[in-house]
Amino acid sequence: MLCGRAAPAADHPQDALHLTLKQSVTSGRGRARWVSRAPAVIPPAADPRSVGGTLRIIGLYQDVTVPLPAGNWSSPSSQVYRFRNKEAPAGPSPVKLALIAPGSRLTVSADTSGIDLGDPHQGTVSVALTVGGDTYCSTCTTPVKDEPGRYVAAACEAPAVCPPPPPPVSSTPDGFRSDLMTNPTAVFIEPQMPKPAYLVTVSPGPFGTPIVQIANDPGLRTSPVTGTWGTDARHVYSTQQPWNADETLITIENRGTRASPSPLILDGSTYEPKSGPCSNYPLWDYRWHPTLAHAHEQINVTADGLELMWFDVVSCTKTRSWTLPIAASYGIGSGKGNPSNDGRFVVIAGTTQVYVGARISASGKYGVVSYTGDNIRVFDVDPATLALTPHAMPTSSYRCAGTAAAGYIYSLGHADVALNPFDNDEDVIVGQDECHLSGQTVNGVLIGHVLMVRLRDDAIVALTDPSNEAYADHISTRNLNRPGWAYVDYFQEDGMRFSDEVIAVKLDGSKAVQRFAHKHSVFDGCYRCESHPAPSMDGRRILFASNWAEHCGTLCGSTTDIEDYLIDARGPQSSP
Repeated sequence: MLCGRAAPAADHPQDALHLTLKQSVTSGRGRARWVSRAPAVIPPAADPRSVGGTLRIIGLYQDVTVPLPAGNWSSPSSQVYRFRNKEAPAGPSPVKLALIAPGSRLTVSADTSGIDLGDPHQGTVSVALTVGGDTYCSTCTTPVKDEPGRYVAAACEAPAVCPPPPPPVSSTPDGFRSDLMTNPTAVFIEPQMPKPAYLVTVSPGPFGTPIVQIANDPGLRTSPVTGTWGTDARHVYSTQQPWNADETLITIENRGTRASPSPLILDGSTYEPKSGPCSNYPLWDYRWHPTLAHAHEQINVTADGLELMWFDVVSCTKTRSWTLPIAASYGIGSGKGNPSNDGRFVVIAGTTQVYVGARISASGKYGVVSYTGDNIRVFDVDPATLALTPHAMPTSSYRCAGTAAAGYIYSLGHADVALNPFDNDEDVIVGQDECHLSGQTVNGVLIGHVLMVRLRDDAIVALTDPSNEAYADHISTRNLNRPGWAYVDYFQEDGMRFSDEVIAVKLDGSKAVQRFAHKHSVFDGCYRCESHPAPSMDGRRILFASNWAEHCGTLCGSTTDIEDYLIDARGPQSSP
């Protein structure tokens, strides 16, 4: 007969009757099963229906933690707790079943191996189930089978102690992890990192920043939303903000054979699918409204280019509408623009005409038009009439196309606009060097691969040092609540600084950086395989797309399967 009083919080080393991890060498899909009957299992002090739990799997080089959210726990009888997820590896966790039956057994089954099994052997594997302050653990050191793709052990004696928790990470004053890499000169070898499983957080070296895949494999259900994941499930572009203003929602596209719905709105905390598009929403080229007062609304131009609207995607209601006097050829800034930071202005491009009605500068003071070759021209916006007139630049400023009188500035590729808090909130644009002068000096500035240009006078600031710098790709400044930084991804050029990385660079010209992760995507000839990093409003999380098909060891993704990955650089105090 079981005692009715819960045991005090403690570690509970357990024998492992069975511990089996499997992983397909072709698909990367895995299984895990752990069963213990001794010592007699005792109940946790905390109720997992309130606090949830985690499963931790520790191998030779990896330490992976999988969530077991509180909402999936039940208690079929007194002090017996069961976690179920029939959608595994989809749904809130790749764990299918966890059972804590006091006096009987402890069982965990998962549709993931947790750790990668691509190494020749693991040697020792530890598992730990934590609920509140209680941790149940087993360690196996003499497996009966230990080879790539399979680890099988039986009758493992309980360890003397459970593995200590990972070292704590503190927060910086601005809410980031305190252990982020900030050295701008170090060159790192990109590790052979297998493709992560859906919703399983991994922390690959050398940076150790947590990454989670937030789009599942093609053909699986988009549970709890009715639908199917496609071969191309990712956010739209680096200059389009995937998060809404309060970061409770994320929108991504879901394309490919049998894919539906698209776009798909995810929960901003759990990253589970939350809803598809409203049936009465004629969405075409849309952006989240950037202000908290309109956090559930999107700014949308219809496919015929004749209507601009605000639409609430939670209540499924159109809140504002404007008929456009000139048909847009392709929505907001030809698909790459944005509203001004306050949501009041947007530039819409026609075939031969441009009018205000996104690319608009962050303040709404300037219109910014990119011509073939990423040659950029700046216009003044009349705040009363919304008319556009060329903004003449100083003749002494530098450009590689156009004229100063016509408003041309230094050419920048894959650029985004922002306000620079280090220069009295001047309007700026940040992009890759498209005059191809990296390493040369222009008007006293040593040109790096990432440049910032002030829209008022074409003043150039180099944000990176060109010495042994890989080639920069896309730039995003959608981190409106973290002004002063731009987010950049780089081409893979092994042996060079920032090769295949996602980083943030500071807009003050100090060349300060934060280095987050490698992208592992093969994108030559595949536009949607390009990563297009897009930061959250506060800049602490970043989405990037990848097929995870390079520097991935023996467990690579298919080059044709593109999914979104989320870098979580938040410190513990800033996480919800």
